[in-house]
Amino acid sequence: MAKMLKKKGFNVLYLEDSSLKKIKNIVRKFSSKLKDSGVGFFYYAGHGVEVENINYLISLGADIIQKSDVEFESLSINYIIRQMENSHNRLNIVVLDACRNDPFSRGGGGLAQINNTKGIYIAFATSPGDVASELLMNDAFYIKFSYFYLKCFNPKF
Repeated sequence: MAKMLKKKGFNVLYLEDSSLKKIKNIVRKFSSKLKDSGVGFFYYAGHGVEVENINYLISLGADIIQKSDVEFESLSINYIIRQMENSHNRLNIVVLDACRNDPFSRGGGGLAQINNTKGIYIAFATSPGDVASELLMNDAFYIKFSYFYLKCFNPKF
């Protein structure tokens, strides 16, 4: 995915299997590069969880024992969206390949729907509130699908 985005002209910041501190640092760097850049693109593949209708991205090594730990041991997607909204780009895209079972809910549902975002297109690996098929997730189905469509995308429209 990173190689394809570079070919499309994106300035790519990439992390894999990172701590919360590293994720927060790269999001700050990402935010500073967004200002009036035309198109902002944020792609996250990993574990995500919804708590109190807020989506959080879970980092490697997160020490989450109970539901109340999530806010302090992970990064709210709302923070990233606010940074993108403040960038004044023509277009911002958020792809969340992070819909998994929620160990804290009775229904085990996925991520919450995100509303009231101006100028931001948000794509989920599955419908908000649903859990993606583990079979499909293990085969990287969503990333293959996203990659196919992004190959056709022209950020200089």
